[in-house]
Amino acid sequence: MPFERFPHTNCRASRKPSVSANYKGSISFNKAAQEKFGFDGKEFADLYYDRESKHVGISFPSEQELYSINVRNNNSAATISFTALFNFLGIKLEKTTRFPVVQQGEYICFDISEIWK
Repeated sequence: MPFERFPHTNCRASRKPSVSANYKGSISFNKAAQEKFGFDGKEFADLYYDRESKHVGISFPSEQELYSINVRNNNSAATISFTALFNFLGIKLEKTTRFPVVQQGEYICFDISEIWK
């Protein structure tokens, strides 16, 4: 019997906007989040946190400001370093964790109560 070629299309890609946080402290927005929230041309991000609700918010200034960090965009994900914020909040990840993301006003937000004890 001859071999047939498998028409691989990124089977694992999620259509729900989400962000993955890895043990190194980077967060990556999936393609669905990039498309929904329009990451094209976004070079800088400002990070916010809410101690009560244990949520993180991200805004994207048009120019680099005092506390802005760089956004790294590629075809499959937009990545932001969260190492300093996670260290500040006392969060140590042992494994990659995925969170759904939503927009609240000017912020893209996600709930980190699962990892922020």
